[in-house]
Amino acid sequence: MDFMPIFCDLKEKLCLVVGGGQIASHKAELLSRAQARLTIVAPTFNHRLLELGKNANVSLVQEAFSEHWLTGCWLVIAATDDPVINQSIYHCATQRQIFCNVVDDPLQTSFITPALIDHSPIIIALSTGGNAPTLSGLLRQEIESHLSTASLDPLSTLATLAGSLRQRVKNYFPAVHIKHQFWLKFFTDKMLINAVEHHDTLAINVHIQRLLTESGAVSLNENRSN
Repeated sequence: MDFMPIFCDLKEKLCLVVGGGQIASHKAELLSRAQARLTIVAPTFNHRLLELGKNANVSLVQEAFSEHWLTGCWLVIAATDDPVINQSIYHCATQRQIFCNVVDDPLQTSFITPALIDHSPIIIALSTGGNAPTLSGLLRQEIESHLSTASLDPLSTLATLAGSLRQRVKNYFPAVHIKHQFWLKFFTDKMLINAVEHHDTLAINVHIQRLLTESGAVSLNENRSN
């Protein structure tokens, strides 16, 4: 495995994109969706970047790249149309121990951005290790063709609910295997899924409590047996 698959929390963290064209705008939009504080440096900007620059967390700097723009950055994307400039950005970032992605150059890059199926909080990432981005895109399309919005919507809601319940479940069930059994039931319980699909908040809460009670009974019986 050449690259470690990882999801990063970039909220309010300073990131830099160097470049003003189509690829730069795509990368910048991705970082903006991740709620990063974003600086974009280029002599000129396309329409998409000019629109993106209207956001409060995005700053457009209309000038050539200078190393001082790396100060305080968590990661950098070099997306100019000049390989020499991109390599210079990469080397400057590497010397400062800042992760840097150089577009279309997997040998001069310290991280890559995968093809994404974004149905937050469910996100599916696909990568070929920078070797074949087109193949990653084709794989994404193939997977998306088997995943309808109707099937992902309730799962995304369940994932959000699970996040809000994690501490409560942890307090309920100290035993790891009981927690695991609870979550398996949580994501497969037909009555709960039906309530989520119908946006029935009352029924959702009733079924969550039912699952907690059922798993609690299993935990209690195990403790008595021991």
